[in-house]
Amino acid sequence: MNNNLINFIIEQLKSYTNNDCIDYLKNFRSPWANDAVLQKCQLLSSELSNFQAISTAFEKDVHLKFVVNKIYKENQKKLDEWIVKDWGGISTHKNFETLYKSKELKKFDRISSWSKLLSFENIEEDIIYDSRVIYSLNWLIYKYNKSYDAQEQYLFQPDGRNKRLSLLSVNAIIYFDNATKLDESKRGDNIYSEIFISKNRCYEYAKEMLKQINKTLYKDINISILKTSIKACKYPFFTEMLLFELADKEIFKDIKQSVQINI
Repeated sequence: MNNNLINFIIEQLKSYTNNDCIDYLKNFRSPWANDAVLQKCQLLSSELSNFQAISTAFEKDVHLKFVVNKIYKENQKKLDEWIVKDWGGISTHKNFETLYKSKELKKFDRISSWSKLLSFENIEEDIIYDSRVIYSLNWLIYKYNKSYDAQEQYLFQPDGRNKRLSLLSVNAIIYFDNATKLDESKRGDNIYSEIFISKNRCYEYAKEMLKQINKTLYKDINISILKTSIKACKYPFFTEMLLFELADKEIFKDIKQSVQINI
């Protein structure tokens, strides 16, 4: 993986957050761990009854990550449904057997769902491959390519529910800027083979990228939540959370201010 690209992304993230990523997350993390979301999960662990003592949505979500990881193996089936439907907000999801098959094979199909399960099961290794996370990453890769006349490949972005991001599609920007590289003689995703990493490699590539970014971005940063002290550099979900929150805020603003289309 290109270290220059990693360092560029780190500097951009520092710029977006005024060199304080943790403070940014404390101020802007979306309140996923609200009462409605926690209602079912609280029945599985008494450790989830102390959320009132935690002040920010970000810290609640981090605490939730560690508690659910701790009890995951003993309650996997119940927690999987809770993670996808309640915490993840995909209430229409029904067939978990096919989801487990996609998870086992790391298929791009339903990647947003099965990666949620992995992110709770293996918090030191895995991430959520979310549409907003990839939106942010692809914009930063695009900025790097334009700044250094580079040819770094992009990640396929899964479908998302955030309407604001569809107003300024990073995919559309990438397609327009690389129109001459689209191989129209090929079929399916192979049309984009020069521009995008293959779908069967996207998850592992994104995971390794976030792990590398996280080690530097959160180096020597410890977070205390209740009685737990957490070394943020060990857990790539901190960078995943940051990219998620930046997507429709700082990233969206940056795109709006940066992009001009001339026909």
